[in-house]
Amino acid sequence: MWRGSTERSGVHPVRGVGSPLPFKMKQIDTPMDHKWHTAGALAASLLLLASCSVKEDRDECPCWLEVAVSGCERIARNITVSAWNPTTVFMEGIDVRDYPKGYERTVPKGYVTVSAFAGRKVQELSGESLVIPDGLPCDSLWAHRALVNCNGEFARDTAVLHKQFATVHLKIDNLKEGEPYPYSLVLRSRYDGLRLTDCSPHAGAWSCSLDRLPDGTYVFRVPRQGDGSLTIDLVLDGQKMDEYPVGEYILRSGYSWLSEDLDDIWIGMDYGGSEPNIVIEKWGDSDPYDSEL
Repeated sequence: MWRGSTERSGVHPVRGVGSPLPFKMKQIDTPMDHKWHTAGALAASLLLLASCSVKEDRDECPCWLEVAVSGCERIARNITVSAWNPTTVFMEGIDVRDYPKGYERTVPKGYVTVSAFAGRKVQELSGESLVIPDGLPCDSLWAHRALVNCNGEFARDTAVLHKQFATVHLKIDNLKEGEPYPYSLVLRSRYDGLRLTDCSPHAGAWSCSLDRLPDGTYVFRVPRQGDGSLTIDLVLDGQKMDEYPVGEYILRSGYSWLSEDLDDIWIGMDYGGSEPNIVIEKWGDSDPYDSEL
């Protein structure tokens, strides 16, 4: 069996004040103190204008949402944070180092879906999904999603990024030393991206040509799948000669596309056309386990 070897934001909302100031302004005699007194009064007035007063209906006030993002730094420093209710409430790219105490925004009262993602390069935002343009490779996309109860005045979520792609290592077995492989390989899928609001696969046709590395292997990424429809076409002189139903083989090996963090996959595809051997590396494990069909 073969085994393979956000941009920064400097503008932050100001937390509103829910009740009048608990002190009275003193008369200041010195000119310098009077300047600071005036500036403080102006700032306090702006806070009060920006917030809901105690005389207003508190149900009409927004909820103050805090998203803890510091834990995302082990995966990426630049992430995109968004909220949906059900359409986009906000979406902003941030550097997590700028928010050690959490990223804060106001959102409408109700249940809000909080999303965060990192690793996007070519995938395009389409509605609530990140879609891979046909012909381009899949990104190394990491994402978080949570449904947060924002019916109160304050709500909190912790962003934890999960692996939304599988890295596939493919080797053509039984080739004689120095023998060229005559076919070009084209990966085809019925799923072309990720829905941010529930981290489920986005349905859509997607294909990508696979490049052979100098050592004779192919290494490529596959987005989260919804079934076993993934195939590899064998193309010779521009004509499709055959196809491998690798998606079915992967599922039969015990692989799950429902895992929170997708595992990586090693495939030994026999040049003679027999069913391939599949090796699955559990995410976070050092040693893959074999699942031979």
